[in-house]
Order: sequence, then structure tokens, then C-alpha cells
Amino acid sequence: MADMTTLIVISSFIMFPAVMMAQEVVNHGVCPVPMNKEEEEIIKEQEKNREQMEEIMREIEISCLDECKTGLHNCHDDAYCTNTKLSFTCTCKPGYNGDGVNCADINECETGKHHCDADTSACYNTKGSFKCVCRFGFSKKGEHKCTDINECETGKHNCDNTSSWCYNFGGSFWCLCRKGYSRSGLERVCTDINECETGKHNCNATSSLCQNTKGSFRCACRKGYSASVPEHNCTVSSCKDIYDTTLKHENKAYLLNVESKQIPVYCHMEAAELGACGGGGWTLVMKINGSKSAFHYDSKLWTDKKDHNPSTGKSLLDHQETKLPTYWGTPFTKICLAMKIGHQVNSIVVNKQAISLHSLIADGYYRSTNLSRHTWKTLIGQQASLQRNCNQEGFNARGPGHHSRARIGIIGNEQNDCDTPDSRIGFGTSGYPGDNTCGNTAALHQPDNGSKNIKAMGYILVQ
Repeated sequence: MADMTTLIVISSFIMFPAVMMAQEVVNHGVCPVPMNKEEEEIIKEQEKNREQMEEIMREIEISCLDECKTGLHNCHDDAYCTNTKLSFTCTCKPGYNGDGVNCADINECETGKHHCDADTSACYNTKGSFKCVCRFGFSKKGEHKCTDINECETGKHNCDNTSSWCYNFGGSFWCLCRKGYSRSGLERVCTDINECETGKHNCNATSSLCQNTKGSFRCACRKGYSASVPEHNCTVSSCKDIYDTTLKHENKAYLLNVESKQIPVYCHMEAAELGACGGGGWTLVMKINGSKSAFHYDSKLWTDKKDHNPSTGKSLLDHQETKLPTYWGTPFTKICLAMKIGHQVNSIVVNKQAISLHSLIADGYYRSTNLSRHTWKTLIGQQASLQRNCNQEGFNARGPGHHSRARIGIIGNEQNDCDTPDSRIGFGTSGYPGDNTCGNTAALHQPDNGSKNIKAMGYILVQ
């Protein structure tokens, strides 16, 4: 196709003679001279050229026309118009179907041509596109993504922290009831379980009363019982408690709560076998074999708080030694001291109140009693022998040096002082003369019943 400027110049040159002639007629009023045949041919040729030129100009005008810019097209509003040589094309925009002249919206939500995650969002159709609307419990992340809202971390929940704890899951949360609480149906509220009314407790009706608390319960120990391990157990702390609060009066081992621990301890309930001590609920503390050295006066068993052969503390009147936690963990108002020599058992009662036997002995200080030498001699019987003077009795009785000593008992001397005692009756004994740790020892220095070295099996109980 010719350049527009060139075509205009050409057309002007071709048409110039005719134009000049017409202008002459107009300016001077002179009629033109008739044309000869040659001139007529020239005019015809010029007319033909003019028609050709007009055709060319029409083609130029058509070829240079932009229908998309001028609006001379029939493309749909939801289509793109593209100008072409001598024409144009129509193409539907993305999100639409059709030939360009007619375009219809594509429903991506119905056709599945979307990127919405069905678990976290819902597809919402729009003109030519779609939107992902986040479901409840999710928030927007990017154009078409939704992420879970953690209500438990953000605090956007209504769980009661006392009765429940928040559990997050996709799109929501749940209030999981804590131990001791329950819910009704699908409610998020957890209510207290009354274990006492429902019977969902382990309180022993004999030793305790069930008391409901928020989320749990407690076993309120009855009189004579105390709390122990496990948490909801109530046990007695002494044999006297068992004797006074129950009808259990059998001589045997019972579970006692000593310093928050349950241990089996022999309880002497009935009067038989313990002579003057009788029954009423005596709690075993120690058993000492006088022929052995374990309970020597200087032994740590008298000063520490460690048990010794606790498994043998479930019986009485045998020859097995023991030291139980009741030595430092059981308060009392009186002490039963018993000695077994052969098959004979003799006993005496010491009226003494203390928080424990350990508190009377471990520090080594002398603490007196007023039983009399005769009472102490009854532990041995007719064979008992003591020097007539000194007569220091009680706890930690001792003279200077390595003469007779007793953790519990009485010491004697032939002189009217306690400087060199050579006789003793008691428990945890040592010193000159003899080597027994429980029983009666008397030297040659004027004992009232001759020299003795009687090794007894000793039993100490409290009440």
C-alpha cells in the first residue's frame, strides 16, 4: 500500500490541468474552447485517475480505521477488542465463556475451577472470578488461603480455666473437662462432680466423712484418725486410737500413720501377756535382745531417726529386735516396759508425757522418774539384784567413766553417791560389769541379791 503523503501528491498532479481550466472560466468569464479528440482523451484519463485515486483513498481510510478505539465494533462488554487489518476481533475476558460478541460468566464455584480449600473456606462466585470466604474459626492468609485461628492461644474462647482446659482444632475449639468435672451434652460448660453424692470416692466410711470440693473431694478423718498417704486415706496414728474408735481389740499388727507414712505396727489391745501394763492399745516402739549389742548404750539407734528391722515390728514377745518409726513419731502419756526372762514376762508402767521417746533420750540429758528401786526390780523378778545406793532412775541414767549406764532404767552403787555405779536394771545398758544391753547386772560390791548378769528380751511400748 502507498504512503499517504505520496498518494496525495500524485492525485494533486493528475488533477491540476482540469482545476486550472475551471479556475480560468470562473476568474475571466471566458467559455472554454471546444476540446478536440486528443484533449477529450486526456480529460477521460484524468477522470479515470481521479476515480482510482478516490478508491485508493477509501482503502487507506478503511485500512487506517481502529474500530476498537472508535467504538465501531460489536464486542461484548466482558470481552477484549483487538484491531486487525481492515477489521477487528473479539475475545471474552478470563472468567467468561463465548465468542467475544456474546460472553457469559463462568461460575468457578460450580465448575470446580477455583482454588478454595473446602475445609477452611467457601467459594463465592463473582463476575469473571471468585472469592474464597473463610469459614468460621479461620482467617485470610493470601488471596485464596485461609488459616486456622487458635482460640486457645489467642484467648478467644469461653472455657473456664478452673473446670476445663481449651483444646484447639481446625476451625474451632473444645473445652475438655478437668478431673472432677463433667458436661451435659455438647455444652462447653463443665460442672463439678459431687463425688460424695455419686459415690465416686474412696473415703472409708469407718475412718472418714466425704466432703465435696471443687473438682474433687476430701476425706475428713473422724476422731482418732489422721490423713495419710495415699491422699484420701485416713488412718490412726496409734494403737490407742484404734482401741478407742473401733471395736478392733485383737492383739496384732495394724496399719498406723506415722509421719505421713503407713506402716504395720504391733498393737497390744487385750490385757493378756503384758502383765501390769494390761491392754487398752499399746503401740510397739522397740524390741531389744539383751544378749546382742545392737542397742548398746552408745549405739546410734538411740540418737538417729532410722528404723531397724521394721519387718519384725509386727509381733511381740519373740526374740527379734526392732526399732520402728514410732520411736520418733508417736506421742504418748505413758510407757510400758516389759522384760521376758525364759517364759516369764514382767512389766511396769511409767507415767510420762512426751512427743516421742526419741525426744526423751536422743540428746543424752538425764531425765528422772520416781518409780522406786523396788518397782524396777519387778522387771527381773526374784533374781533381781542392785546395789543399795545412788538409785538414779529414768532416762539416760549414768555415772562418770565407763561404769553402769542405762538409756531407760536404774543404776546403783555401794557408796552413797553415783560416781562408780556397778549395778543396773534397764534397756540400752552398758558399762562395768557385764556386757548385756537389756536386763540386770550387779557386781561384787555389795549388791542386795548377789552378783547377777541376767540378759533379758526387752519390749518398749507407748500409749
